[in-house]
Amino acid sequence: MTTEPISGDFKSIEPPRQNLAPTGLARRVVRRILHEVRDAIPATLFFFIGFNFIVLTTNLLIAQYLVAVSSFMLATMSALIVGKAVLVANNLPIIRLFDRAPLIQPVLFKTSVYWVIVFLVRLVERFVHFMIEGNAASGFAAHLITTFEWRRFLAISL
Repeated sequence: MTTEPISGDFKSIEPPRQNLAPTGLARRVVRRILHEVRDAIPATLFFFIGFNFIVLTTNLLIAQYLVAVSSFMLATMSALIVGKAVLVANNLPIIRLFDRAPLIQPVLFKTSVYWVIVFLVRLVERFVHFMIEGNAASGFAAHLITTFEWRRFLAISL
């Protein structure tokens, strides 16, 4: 008995399946983004509540019972920026320098590091706004010196 190949098309009748599952790179990117969001929620929520409470208290103290929505929006955006800045500072290797020292030393050191990082981030934020307004980067230092309010800066820092 001899066998002869069956004539015909051996392609599958079913249409080819599309791979709907994310690839390895996409899965890692999504996992990383979710991890960052989960890490950012506590710090951002803390600053969101704190900053909006400060805005509300300020508005009540100056007898503005018609609360401006823009103040709350600015406080919310500041909370997002400061929350992420604190998370970035928390991942710096220098932040663990005094972890084994008496409690006052790491508290003061970490507070100083957080303050410097938040100050730099807010400075970059002002620089971006300055550039968006169409100004030259060389004029930023002069603009910062003329518009900087030491009283407000110290009040916010404390």
